[in-house]
Amino acid sequence: MGCVMESSIPKTLRWIPAGMQVKYVSKAVGTLKATSELPEDFFHADTYPAKLDVPIVLKDPNEQVVVTAAITVYVSEKPKKKQMRSGQNQNQNQNQNPISWAENELERRTHYGT
Repeated sequence: MGCVMESSIPKTLRWIPAGMQVKYVSKAVGTLKATSELPEDFFHADTYPAKLDVPIVLKDPNEQVVVTAAITVYVSEKPKKKQMRSGQNQNQNQNQNPISWAENELERRTHYGT
């Protein structure tokens, strides 16, 4: 279920599991296969935050449904990124190699005591 959410959620949203309902349909025998399919409009709630149910189906080797479940997820918008302080360059660390970044960070921490 986590893979389904992570691979399909829009970049502007985040999620966390909030609950689960399980129905045992028949006796399970053998290795089970779990699947989850989300409709195309799954992330089109009227407002966020929202609680949405992710459907899960478990089948036995004979493709017989043995368990159905719904995992409730709490979906909300990601918070806006914090504004950079004036004078800070947002891209200052993007073009540095890791060693120079580490040296700069060590110097900053030594100088500012953080």
